[in-house]
Order: sequence, then C-alpha cells, then structure tokens
Amino acid sequence: MSISQWTTILRSRRRPGLPAVIVVVLLASLTVTLLGPAAADTEPDEATGEHPGLSQQVDAGWHLDRISQREPPFTGTYDYRYTGDGVRVYVLDTGTRVTHEDFEGRYVDGYDALGQAAPHEDLEGHGTEVASAAAGTEHGVAKGATVVSVRVLDPSDGSRQPEFEPFIGALDWILETHPDDGTRGVLNVSLDGYLYEDQPAEAEALESKLEELMAAGLVVVWAADTRGEADVLFAPERMEDVLVVGATTRDDRLLPGSNFGEEVALYAPGEELTLASNGSDTETDEKLGTSFAAPIVAGAAALVLEEDPSASVAEVRRTLLDRATEGAIADLPEGHNRLVYTLPVPDRLPMVVPLALSALLLGLLWWGYRRRSSGRGYDDALSERSRTSSRA
Repeated sequence: MSISQWTTILRSRRRPGLPAVIVVVLLASLTVTLLGPAAADTEPDEATGEHPGLSQQVDAGWHLDRISQREPPFTGTYDYRYTGDGVRVYVLDTGTRVTHEDFEGRYVDGYDALGQAAPHEDLEGHGTEVASAAAGTEHGVAKGATVVSVRVLDPSDGSRQPEFEPFIGALDWILETHPDDGTRGVLNVSLDGYLYEDQPAEAEALESKLEELMAAGLVVVWAADTRGEADVLFAPERMEDVLVVGATTRDDRLLPGSNFGEEVALYAPGEELTLASNGSDTETDEKLGTSFAAPIVAGAAALVLEEDPSASVAEVRRTLLDRATEGAIADLPEGHNRLVYTLPVPDRLPMVVPLALSALLLGLLWWGYRRRSSGRGYDDALSERSRTSSRA
C-alpha cells in the first residue's frame, strides 16, 4: 500500500473523541463562569451607571454611596436589593425619636431600662442618629427594618457607659420579648467600647449575656470606640462573633481616634454623616465617630438576615467579612482592612451545573455530527485499501 493511501486512512481517523469534546467545552464554560463578570445584575451599566435588578436611591449620603460601590468614581447613589424587611434593629442608646419621618412608622414599642418609661424620648439625639444610620428611609442602610428603641443611657450625666444592672436588664428584656416566630434581630451598641474594663465580674457577666443573645440568633454590633488604640482586648471586643466596627473618612482613611487592629472586624464611613436628629420629626444633624459607623454595619447585617433568614450569627459575620472591600483603607495594613460592602456577591459555582449539562449536550451533538460527516471518508479509505490489496 502506498504512502498516500495510508495518509488518507490516518487523516480520516483524526476526529475528536467524545471525552475530548466534552472536556474542551466544559473547560471553556468554567473559564467564562469563574473569570468573567460576577453577574449582570450586580455590575453597573456602563452607559447609565445603574445596577439592573436593584433599587437605587439618588442623592444619597456619601456613606451609602460608598458602601454600595467598590471603588471611585462615586455617583451619589445607593444601590440595594434588600431593605432589612422583617428584621428588628435594637438600638441600645439614649432613646429614639421614632416619630421622625426617617423611620416612616417602622418601629415597635421599646424598653426604658432607666425606669422612666420613655424609650421613645431622646433628650440628647445620639440614639435617634444611630437608629437613622442603621434603618432610616433617607439616611440609613436597612430601609425596611423595624426599629426597637432600648434606652440605657441618661444623657444628663454625659457618660457613654451605662449602669451595669439597667444594661443587663435591657439585654434580658430583649431575650425575653424578641419574637420566637423566626423574626431575626440585630443589636447595635454605640456605647463606651471598654465597658466595665475595671470591673472583671461585670465584664464577665456581660460577655455571658451577649453569648446568650447570639445563641438565640441575635447579631451583636459594637462601636470600636475612639481612643485611637489598636488590639482592643476588653469586653466585648475580645468576643469572636461580636462585630466590632471602626470608622473611616471620606477619602478612605482611618478616622482620627478610631480604634483599629485585629479585634476590629469591619470599618464603615464615620464622618460628615447626615442623619435624623431629635429636635423635630424632620430635623437632621451631621455626625462623626465610630458610634455612627457601627449602625451602618448593623444595617448591613439586617440586609443579610432578610436575604437569608436562617443564617446563623457566625454565618452573618462571615458573609459580611467575605463581601467587604479588602484593602480599601489607605492607612491600615492588609489582613485587617475591610470596608463594609452591602450588595450581594453572587456565588459563581452553582452556575457551573447548568453550564456542565450544556457542555455535555453540545459535546454529544458535535461528536455525533463529526462521526456522521467523517464516517463516509473513513469507509471510502478502507474500500480503497481493500481494492488495492485484491489487485496486488
């Protein structure tokens, strides 16, 4: 048999086998899935800047704009998919003016640990401003969450550290009255970050009570305080599942005075924040500090709980840490440099399943087509070989 005859036969055999076809198509699909855009509904449209599939607040405060975008340029808008609907945000503070227009009636009766039966009276404004950052319709993150005012501070003494017995009593009240129908809750504590540091017995009792709350499914968010110190080790900062929050500036730097370090889980905007205030039902004020960064994270936790009502406290923490913008804060080291980010990050891996099935189907169709189209050439080559052999 001549060389040209053997070449004809070999060429006719060079068609891809079924496994090779499937592998090639599947690898291409996986590459597109894992390396391509995360999902169309979380990426802004290049022409309009809008996020398809999301709600958008225009003329939003810079803090809302910042936490819903990874990087500049910022557009003055707040994009969100969830509102914290059905989630309770407990504000342990000076009381909250819940009649303010920023809350639109989204509150339930609270508790006054000072025995004055005035949880909805805020003589200072701090509690109202904190609640606004967490759940305000105009100024807050979780625009559908329910505010629960828990008054633990008397502003007349100027202290940010509540008396021990009333404070523990307030935490007990939350444990006893929080609905057991699956309603989720977040506690925001924008108080002295060094509660009872010189009272070890009280600090231990506080830790125990916080553990009870978290075991009951309540997420605890705590302001990191403003002593400008690193590696805070007093209760509750040393508790792993408590979300301790530091503050940042407009230009993504650590807010002067904000605590930082390993014990600070997340950072959030903490200066020039326009928030609802207690002067009237329409009044606003401009605030700064970790006290107002913490409720931004509390609002973000409420969004996660609406998204996944069955998430454990540890899972909520992990979700917020995983979604955070890493390395955004200019003067903090890597590793403990996470700026809260509120938009869901799509899980790419489930997309692999339909793509794999599609790849299998395409592979089968292509293999069948190639087999049919190349079969005649192969048979002709064999016939030619047989005729040549018979003539020889």
